[in-house]
Amino acid sequence: MPEFTAVGVYTVSYTISRDSYNDVTGQYTFTIEKGDITGYEIKANDTVKYDGAAKVSATVTVGVPADAKITYTCGTDAFTEVPSFTEVGTYDVSYTVSKEHYNDATGLVSKVYKGANGYALEVLPSGFDNTITMMVGVDNEGKVLGISVVSHTETAGLGAVAAAGTPAGENFRGQFVGASGSVSVTKDGGTMDAITGATITSRAVCAGVNAALECVAQMG
Repeated sequence: MPEFTAVGVYTVSYTISRDSYNDVTGQYTFTIEKGDITGYEIKANDTVKYDGAAKVSATVTVGVPADAKITYTCGTDAFTEVPSFTEVGTYDVSYTVSKEHYNDATGLVSKVYKGANGYALEVLPSGFDNTITMMVGVDNEGKVLGISVVSHTETAGLGAVAAAGTPAGENFRGQFVGASGSVSVTKDGGTMDAITGATITSRAVCAGVNAALECVAQMG
C-alpha cells in the first residue's frame, strides 16, 4: 500500500490480477490535511507602571514547536520578536505561529476580564467574511456562562444568524451554555448544531469558545 507524508490530495489507482480472471481495477482518493500546531503558550505580562524603559509585553511560557516561527502585530506594526512598549497605553497584540504543513495558530483571545464568578473574554475568530468579535463568559469551574457576538460582517440570513436576536440566533448561542473542555459542530464530531448554510461561521464561533476555555484553563 502506498504511504504519503506531505499535505495533499492523492488519487491512487489499483489493479487486482489473477491467472485466468479479468483484472479488477479501481481508484480511491486519500487526503492529508494540514495539522494543528500545539505545545506552545504565550501569555501577556502583568500591567506595569511607566518608568521610561521599554517593557516586554508577553512571555512565551512554553516553547514554540521546532521549525515554527511566531510573528506579532500591533496595529500596523509587525514584529518577529515579542514586542516591547515604552509609552503609557493599552496595546492589543496579535500573534501567528506558523509551520510548514500546519495550519497557522493565532492568538484569538484579545482581552480578559476577571470577576468574582469567573471571566469575560474577548475573542477574535476568523469567520466566513472577516474577523468576528465575540465575548465569552466562563465560570471558575471552566464552564461557559454565555456568549455574544459583538461585531461581524457575516452574510445576512446565514452567518449573521449567530449574532441575531431571533429564536434561531438565541438557540445557536444558547447551546454553548454549560459547555467545557472543547466544542465543535456535529459535522466535526461535536454536539453543537451549526447554523443552516453557515458551517464556517459556526466553526468560527466554536473556535472562539475553545480559545476562551483554553485561556481560562491555562490561568488555573
